[in-house]
This record gives sequence, structure tokens and C-alpha cells, in this order.
Amino acid sequence: MDIYFKSIGRGTPLLLNIPPNQDGKFADADVACLKEFRQTLDQLYSVDYAAGALVEADSTRCHSHYAASHLTDGNEKTSWAPAHDAKTGSFVLDLGKEQHFDVVELKETIEKGQRISGFTIDVAVNGQWVPFGAGSTVGYRRLIKGQPVDSRYLRVSITDAQATPILNGVSVYKTPVSIEETDGYPLGLTYHSDRTADRANSQWNEEEKAFDAPLCGTKEEGASATYHFEGTKAYVVATVDPGHGEMDVYVDGQKLATVNTQSPTRKRSQKVYETPDLKAGSHTLALVNSKGDAIATEGIYALNNQEKGVSLSLPSQP
Repeated sequence: MDIYFKSIGRGTPLLLNIPPNQDGKFADADVACLKEFRQTLDQLYSVDYAAGALVEADSTRCHSHYAASHLTDGNEKTSWAPAHDAKTGSFVLDLGKEQHFDVVELKETIEKGQRISGFTIDVAVNGQWVPFGAGSTVGYRRLIKGQPVDSRYLRVSITDAQATPILNGVSVYKTPVSIEETDGYPLGLTYHSDRTADRANSQWNEEEKAFDAPLCGTKEEGASATYHFEGTKAYVVATVDPGHGEMDVYVDGQKLATVNTQSPTRKRSQKVYETPDLKAGSHTLALVNSKGDAIATEGIYALNNQEKGVSLSLPSQP
């Protein structure tokens, strides 16, 4: 699928390079792979979450041929363009409700030429705009694959173009779980690595890296790691393993839970605890080895939205 997104996803043909055997037939293994590939594509494009979505643009050319609603009407013969021959512009999609997705498709009206030379895509997460993806050219078709996210609003910004950009479609999809990319930090959250934790008077060892994040472990009963963060919620990330045990979770000095990090198989970067909603401000979160069994922490993610919820200021239609 990586080849697919780097070819079809960038407006170029996909060359599979699957030759026939001496009998003039495809090998059974190749046929099985092709069928699996077809099934994956069918799942990917089964639902377009942007179909019929409301669209608000920061400006729109004063002609009925270029309405912002054309971006999600499913008709490649209709288009949107910004007003006054501008070479930059933006629009916001309202999907109607929060959706789970990781692919955004953009299409230029290619018969007018390939014009866009810079764009960004942001999604609304926890009441703020956070980056989802970016690129230079769009052309006939551009697939932007990002990290899976739950969001209702998307903002597409054209940051540079050779002439007034003209787009005829925006779609939003979710890849099958088998090919989704979850490496990296969750969108909209602030990561506090193990290296930022206070480990005074206890012995911890840095074991390995999980997705470029340090992983620290200890077998010392009572060993603690304390994180300082600003926000209204925090998520604890750790490695679970057949040989791992329990750790106590303290928030602002109060014990809130005991978490068992034992698992039948070893898995890195697992969310093992989520704090209740906290009052906006400064907080501490401490992880303490409960019984002397091995534990391995990878840090915490903090939500800092000043208790604003998910309300967003959308652009007004001129």
C-alpha cells in the first residue's frame, strides 16, 4: 500500500510488475496478493466521510460555478476557487459529527492546469487546530495519509500557487486497521518523555526506544517517576509484557489507581491509564513500582485546552 500512496496517491500510474509464469498464468501467491489488495482498496473507499459535508471558505469567487459546496458534492465537473484571483485561501469542512479517519483526498480541476504548489491540512482536536498533513503539488489527485484521528472539522489551506487554485473535490477516508499508521504522538496532545520525569532516589534503566521515545524500566519496589504538566487530563503510556507487574498512579499527591502492566505478549506504547478530568492548571503525575516486579514507562501525554471543549471559531462566509 505504500507504493499505492506514492503513485496513485500522487496522481501517477501504479505499476505492479507482476509477470506471468511459463504457463502464461499468474502464480497462485500473486493472485492471492492481488485479491487482498483489491479488498483493502474496497475497504478504504467504502465510506467518504466528507460526502455532502458543509464547507465554509474564507473567500469564494463570485460566480455560481465556483461555490464552496462543490468541494463535497461528488461532481468532478463543479469547482471552488478563492475570490479576486487570489493564489492562497482556505476552507473548513464540517463532517456533521466526529469521525475516525486518516486519509484526505484533494483534487484540482486538472483541465485548468496544475496550479497549487503548497498546502496544509489541520484537524480540530480538543478545541484546537493541529497539523494533519502538508504537501506541495496536488494535481489530478493527491492522497494525504496521516495518523488516525477523531475529528469533526478539517481545515485545508492553500499556501502557495502558480495561479488561482481551482479544486473540484475533497474526500475523507479511513484505511483498514491492517495498514493504518499509528507511530508517533497522538494529535493535539503534549508529550512528556521519561527523560523529563523526576526519578530522585530511585534506580531506573533506559532500555530501548519505542517510536523514538525513551523507554525506562525498573524492578525496584517503590521506585517512582514524577511528571509535571499543564492541562486538564493526562494519559500514561507504558510497555506491557508477560514479566511486568503493577504500578501505582498518583495525581497531585493522591493515589488514584493501581495499573497492572502484565500482558500475554509484549507490546510497546500502550495507553495503560487515563486520569479523570482535572482543573485547568499545573499538575503532577507520579508512577510508583508497587511490588518490585518489572515495569517500563514511556512517558505521558497531556491535554491542555483550558477546559474549552471542542468549540471552534469557524470562518464566516463572505
